[in-house]
Amino acid sequence: MTFSAWDRSTGERGEEDYYRILGVEDDASQEEIRAAYRDLVRQYHPDAGLVKGTAFLFRQIQQAYETLSDPQRRQEYDERLRREGKRPPRLFALDVLPGPAELACVDEPQLLYLLITLTPLANRPEPDTRLNLCLVIDCSTSMKGERLAAVREAILHLVEEMQSDDILSLVAFSDTAQVLLPPQHTPPSRVLRPLLASLTADGGTEIFQGLQAGLSLVGHTRSDHQINHLLLLTDGHTYGDAQKCLLAARSAARQDIGISAFGVGHDWNEDFLDHLTAAAGGQVVFIENPAGIGRAFLEHLRQLKEAWITDLTMRLYYTPAARFKAAFALTPELRMLEEIDGELALGSLQYTRPRHVLVESIVSPLEEGTHRVLQVEAASMAPAYGTPAVQRKVVRVPFRSQGVTRPLMPAAIVEAAQKVSLLRMQKLIEEEARQGRVPQATTLLEGLATRLMREGQDELAGVLIQEARLLAETGRLSPAGAKRLRFGTRALQPLLPGGTE
Repeated sequence: MTFSAWDRSTGERGEEDYYRILGVEDDASQEEIRAAYRDLVRQYHPDAGLVKGTAFLFRQIQQAYETLSDPQRRQEYDERLRREGKRPPRLFALDVLPGPAELACVDEPQLLYLLITLTPLANRPEPDTRLNLCLVIDCSTSMKGERLAAVREAILHLVEEMQSDDILSLVAFSDTAQVLLPPQHTPPSRVLRPLLASLTADGGTEIFQGLQAGLSLVGHTRSDHQINHLLLLTDGHTYGDAQKCLLAARSAARQDIGISAFGVGHDWNEDFLDHLTAAAGGQVVFIENPAGIGRAFLEHLRQLKEAWITDLTMRLYYTPAARFKAAFALTPELRMLEEIDGELALGSLQYTRPRHVLVESIVSPLEEGTHRVLQVEAASMAPAYGTPAVQRKVVRVPFRSQGVTRPLMPAAIVEAAQKVSLLRMQKLIEEEARQGRVPQATTLLEGLATRLMREGQDELAGVLIQEARLLAETGRLSPAGAKRLRFGTRALQPLLPGGTE
């Protein structure tokens, strides 16, 4: 995921954005503008030869600097941007902590961690944003009985907590889809009860049928001043339409429509739902028993209502001397982030707590001095304002000659990296078991259980010990154990400043 100043030189409609070209904030000081300009000249001057075909790009950099370094020209430029509505309010702060704080001048690439924190600004009022919510409910044969009854009650409780001006729609699906409730302001229970009573469980599971219908309903009433979201509940595998579902989720993300999924029981495909929700910046919720459906719905509703900004994405613009390795969300759950179309989808930022992301980068050897390594850009929609919100931060790292004592890694990054190592163990266990390498998977599973015991996670460690025995005997994890392993590991959030519950 390597981008240059060329990639960020224009806005959505193709106009040049001088702040983006230089990679600085709109309120950058003259010293910050000069420093950014010097960095870019070293990298993109045609005579430097670091990047080919940079003559036009260098002219853009030069033009941007000439405008922003002149107070009068900069003032006129800023006024034009404000008149054209291209400068949204500043709604969140973006901070980047590199680790280590310095790198050594050595002849081999080095690993650089970045702990990225996105914090809602405290001086903003609590948001009062409408929901545009669609529930897409699996009504295949396997949902018959207790599960469907629990869904009916859960929906009624959910509606009781929604505001009267929220928008709700409801789709039931099996191998076909049925719109039970078209989009409308939150209906009373007396209207919903007969609709829910008509729900019957029958047929197979074709998630695309329900997803397509639900996204169409959300899109019909979509607004930048709303939180537009789809909640999918299923208890089984979809048949033959997984790729169409993923394409639909990516299309939804481009419309700023989020998707979250609730998996009930142990027979649904966690890999598929992970990819589906990652594409649209949502999350997967594991519900082991039907009794937990109502609680899971209400908790997710609370998270949606507390969203300060939605559809949060991050882009990393690396210089030629650095490259992307991996990224992990640390809150509200621990998970690896997927890069889709050059972006990392983070979901929403709540007004009550920050979001934390750990990025791993590889930095090539550089001479002594302070060097620009990358720029971090976070962008999102702010439903309370109906406008996008964007923040940027340039990361510069000092390189010191050999013999200098290497600084210690910041404690917060050490804590985050340790939790990420547990997540990597979990993923490796799944892969080893999937490939039939049972002894390796068993040893790793036992090792993960031991580490969890040391951290006081006795309940999850006990589950993994049982699964290790089962794996050694049968050559596979149980469906229940596989989900407890994955979603139990995700709950192991690091203790970070300001942050996690």
